[in-house]
Amino acid sequence: MGRQLAVFPLAGGIPQVSSLKWTFPSGAYAVMRHLKNDAAALEWQGL
Repeated sequence: MGRQLAVFPLAGGIPQVSSLKWTFPSGAYAVMRHLKNDAAALEWQGL
């Protein structure tokens, strides 16, 4: 977990470090995943 440690708590995010998941009071959640390189990020986004 990186920069999200500074930002997500401000929005009420609660980290679940073992699953790389943040849960928010609204029920929304964000899941972090590892990407091999920048090209993989574009593939993940469907571009």
